[in-house]
Amino acid sequence: MRGEALAVEPLGRDDLIEVGLGDAYLRILADPDLNVKIRDTVTLQINTRKTQFFDPKTELSLLW
Repeated sequence: MRGEALAVEPLGRDDLIEVGLGDAYLRILADPDLNVKIRDTVTLQINTRKTQFFDPKTELSLLW
């Protein structure tokens, strides 16, 4: 999947990146060494074993 980096928040060990995918978005943790900047095109490869889903209304995890 390809998307656009809408926001990048350094967290120390990881960067929290908000990626726009058309009308949707994902928040991902990425290695800061990737040096992603806002408006960069990013290619995502989803590891479903490390994926977390949240309810948009309650913001609670759907998996826990």
